[in-house]
Amino acid sequence: MDVAYYGNANQLAYDFLLQAGASPEHIRMRLSGADDVRIDRDGDFVLSMPNGDVRLRKPVAYQMSPDGKRRESVQAG
Repeated sequence: MDVAYYGNANQLAYDFLLQAGASPEHIRMRLSGADDVRIDRDGDFVLSMPNGDVRLRKPVAYQMSPDGKRRESVQAG
């Protein structure tokens, strides 16, 4: 498993890159420094920080194919 970081619309974005057959259930994130962490109604993670909220957009899974990205559904939690 690898992770790629990049900019997207003036925001930091990232992709976890898994080899064929790898299980996404092994992906874990550790968040520290937040007073509270919640998932909002849109599925975004919201971290309440001393200087304001930080939002991590809802996870999106996709598989690369010769035709481009094929989107998969993801359940956070």
